[in-house]
Amino acid sequence: MPVTPAAPSAALLTTAEVAQLLGMSVRALTHWRTKHIGPKWVPIGDDVHYTVRYRRDEVDRYIDACAKRPQNIPESAAVRAA
Repeated sequence: MPVTPAAPSAALLTTAEVAQLLGMSVRALTHWRTKHIGPKWVPIGDDVHYTVRYRRDEVDRYIDACAKRPQNIPESAAVRAA
């Protein structure tokens, strides 16, 4: 069942919501977290028993950081291609 978080940027998202936004499984996102990969997360609770949440703005920041920007083509290469 799709999860559609309609939340402000400061909202806390579950692992399932973030996994869906990133197009990956919960298991893969959990594995990333153990390897310190992916968006920053927040432990809610004490040191032993906690729930993992992600700030929406951190998830958006992670997605933006992953975005590939087109590289400028050097003018000499553009002339050769023409």
